[in-house]
Amino acid sequence: MRYLKHVLCAHAVMIGSAFTCYAETFHVDTKTSRVYARVDAVRIGHNHGIEGKLKESQVNLGGAGELIIDMTTFSADTPVARSAVGLDGTVSGSDRKQTTENMHSADVLDVARFPRSVFEIRSITPPKGKSEGEAGHYTVSGTFTLHGTKRPLTFVAKIEPASGRSDGGLRMRGMFTVKQTDYGMTPYSALAGLAKVSNEVTIWGDIVLVPGAGPVASNQRNGAGR
Repeated sequence: MRYLKHVLCAHAVMIGSAFTCYAETFHVDTKTSRVYARVDAVRIGHNHGIEGKLKESQVNLGGAGELIIDMTTFSADTPVARSAVGLDGTVSGSDRKQTTENMHSADVLDVARFPRSVFEIRSITPPKGKSEGEAGHYTVSGTFTLHGTKRPLTFVAKIEPASGRSDGGLRMRGMFTVKQTDYGMTPYSALAGLAKVSNEVTIWGDIVLVPGAGPVASNQRNGAGR
């Protein structure tokens, strides 16, 4: 069925059809989906694992979509976050609280002004020889808006059936690295610069996609008018 939809949509685009193209539409399961980030210390201090949640978002395999990250939910050094980004050990509750407050402040993420970041998906391309929805490593391209600054972004995401689900859900996992200065942010430092974090931040997405009905216009699937 997914392959048939793919063929019909591609044909509609090639002939410039005004008919609606039905793509495979998925909604992000915000209860189980997470975003993780790793921020490393470059001088004294320790490396940090960050955990955040997503707002209601939608993805169309083979087409467009968006992933909306709720920056106000970012929490530093939770046990889950540290494990997800490859860090050992635990951090005290007081240190976690202080790091989270610093991260949310106007000097870093400034969540009061920028409560969300958005990855606007222009295309999700399956591996060669695969149809949309089949397991594999997909090329995901679009623009990422962080701290009010938008920049192009492309990364590879692994998509496969989500285990333990009977609703046809998929699990999408990928990672990319950004530089804070590219998005108008200054890497956090303290103690006259002795405690400082790296400019580079690695971000992981572990996202569960749940099927949902709904037509997607063929011009929307190609990013027109967005």
